[in-house]
Amino acid sequence: TAVTISTPNGDTVAENATLALEAEVTPNGSNQEVTWAVAAGTGTATIDAETGVLTGQTAGTVTVTATSVGNSNVSDTQVITVVSTL
Repeated sequence: TAVTISTPNGDTVAENATLALEAEVTPNGSNQEVTWAVAAGTGTATIDAETGVLTGQTAGTVTVTATSVGNSNVSDTQVITVVSTL
């Protein structure tokens, strides 16, 4: 089983804007549900744990993690850049 995060709208988000992330769990037929989390790096953001919608807060980078609901040992990470709106 594997989880792969994709960013169809790119890997940057502005402060106070949203970015929808997607995750695919393979092989097909696996439980496709994931839980989303975000860790601050040089920037900050929040993420909806169920939908994967990230909201930029402060400029810099954050690391997003998608973890398989069916197997919590399987996850993927993606670095997202939050850009200043100034």
